[in-house]
Amino acid sequence: MVRGGSCGTHGTCGAAVGTGIFVSLITGSTPLKKQEWSLANQMTARSLMVIARHGGPRCCKRDSWLAIGEAVTFLLERFGVTLPVEEAARCEFSDINRECLLEACPFYAGYPTR
Repeated sequence: MVRGGSCGTHGTCGAAVGTGIFVSLITGSTPLKKQEWSLANQMTARSLMVIARHGGPRCCKRDSWLAIGEAVTFLLERFGVTLPVEEAARCEFSDINRECLLEACPFYAGYPTR
């Protein structure tokens, strides 16, 4: 289980850890498997990097979408699996998130805020 708020207290985002868990599950990773263990950690690292590049403060929706997008790319590169992505995600919750990055967020839809 990945606890909420781990982004601020444990140096990792639950969305990124979730993508690593996903890769662990599909590869059958264990602490003793070399390649599978490596792939799961690579996935988590890539998700963390894309999230970190967008900066904070926290937005679980933004970070989840970023991590999922990175996982889609990773699956294609490493496993040759293409997941359908129908359209760009647009957030409709900026008006209720006091910490919203607004125009600096790639998912900001331009809705009126505060």
